[in-house]
Amino acid sequence: MHSLTPRDGVSGSLYPYKYNEPLTPSRGVIFFIFFATFFLVPGYYLYREVDAMPQELSEMRRSLYQLQARLKELFLDRKNQAEKYQSFAASLQEME
Repeated sequence: MHSLTPRDGVSGSLYPYKYNEPLTPSRGVIFFIFFATFFLVPGYYLYREVDAMPQELSEMRRSLYQLQARLKELFLDRKNQAEKYQSFAASLQEME
């Protein structure tokens, strides 16, 4: 800690205090900097991510439903085509 005692006991000198001692912050300031760096800042970014999650999830769900509908459509289309080809093959066999 820096002390505010006059240097050499001379109160009338130009630099009455010890000015070459480092100004170290108190324990509370150091703890707050540590806490903010490792807990508050990452916590804020995590909160932002989690806050944006429901919207992303609903978009993903919507795209999944669209994909499911498209696959069902394609499957039914293939099924209809297979039935057409089978009936066509059956009619060809009847012709022979």
